[in-house]
Amino acid sequence: MLIASTYKGLLVQSTGFTGSHFIKWADGISKGVTTYLRSHPSCIVSIGDIGTPGTGIGNGFLLKSTCQPTILTTILLTNFQAVGFNGAFITKLAIGLSKATCNYLASANTLTTHAGVGVGTTIGGFFNLNPSLMAASILSASSFVSTDWTKISQAISISLVTFFVSNVKFSIVIAGPPAPGIASGTGFGKIL
Repeated sequence: MLIASTYKGLLVQSTGFTGSHFIKWADGISKGVTTYLRSHPSCIVSIGDIGTPGTGIGNGFLLKSTCQPTILTTILLTNFQAVGFNGAFITKLAIGLSKATCNYLASANTLTTHAGVGVGTTIGGFFNLNPSLMAASILSASSFVSTDWTKISQAISISLVTFFVSNVKFSIVIAGPPAPGIASGTGFGKIL
């Protein structure tokens, strides 16, 4: 289950930054991202469900091989540079944020409903995420008000949404009343 304080701890640990400003950043990022993801009613989709006919409930967990910190670091550095931030601090922030995010997602579960498949398996991923809404969630969860923090929040949100949608996948087990035969379908749900 995603818990903001866990993410904050991972951010501090993974970056090695301990200053009071960074603690506030970590707090805003962790609360904002967690709030946005957990309040999103339908951010997980699976296509290609395979199993028996029916309608089932899916429970999923992160496929760790799809959450590679090096890929997220590259995306973050590109977006930080696009808003004018470079240097050793930004590189260390991107590496730490990437490691913390992948470790954090390993604690996540998904809950999905599958029309067409009562019992089976599938792979799900993120969809329908909005970087502007995620950035707004980070900004509202933090105690900073500055143009730089707004730019950093936007760069982080664009990077996370890009990475989540294009890379991160979940293995989902579907359980429900089984029926004879083989079926396929699609599932939708949320992250917990």
